[in-house]
Amino acid sequence: MRGRNFWAVYERGASLLLVGIVTLLGVSLSPAVPGARAAPTVTVRLVVEEVRALDSIDSTSPADFYPKVSMNNGAAETRPRIDDDDHIAPDWTFTTPVDLATTKSIPITMELWDFDSFANGDDNLIDINSSVGPRALSLTVDLDPCSVTGNSGADANGLCGRRLTTAGIGDDRAQVWFRVEVDYPVVPDLRMRCTHGPVWPQPGQQVTFRVEALDGALNAQPVDRIELFIN
Repeated sequence: MRGRNFWAVYERGASLLLVGIVTLLGVSLSPAVPGARAAPTVTVRLVVEEVRALDSIDSTSPADFYPKVSMNNGAAETRPRIDDDDHIAPDWTFTTPVDLATTKSIPITMELWDFDSFANGDDNLIDINSSVGPRALSLTVDLDPCSVTGNSGADANGLCGRRLTTAGIGDDRAQVWFRVEVDYPVVPDLRMRCTHGPVWPQPGQQVTFRVEALDGALNAQPVDRIELFIN
């Protein structure tokens, strides 16, 4: 391999400086400062905002809806049933912690059920999936960046925090509106200042990079990790 690549970390006052000397060889580098703090644990939240029956769920009375939700392959959880109402706004909420150091996406399975008394037989699994076959909704939540992909048409896909929807196509069907949220740690107002020299490097010439973390007032701030990508 021609040339030499060198990376180092320097502590100067309160700032963490990343200095690199690179010989331009047309290669791509992804250096990272060692000793970084572990990735945080975040909370992923599913909120079922609204449910509307699309056909006659119960022949003699309005529906008695309740949910069953599994997050990140955990045990299914339910929430209080709402009786005798075909159109509800329950705000059923489900949460799970996720370690970003080991997990980049999680599955969520949402089922909607209608309660039946003993005389009316077993509870009914409501169809909330626009695909032929499955009645439940299966979601994949990607955490970086945060987005949602479902197995029930384009309206069940989108960015976290947005109102999404899914609707069934079979018997005993309903439409559900929901959103997925992720509580990320609060990040301080950090900015990066990156300089290099020479300003107009030529092929084969060494280039020195200097990267600093600054606050909103451009004062140096301590950070645990700086990544510099060169292409």
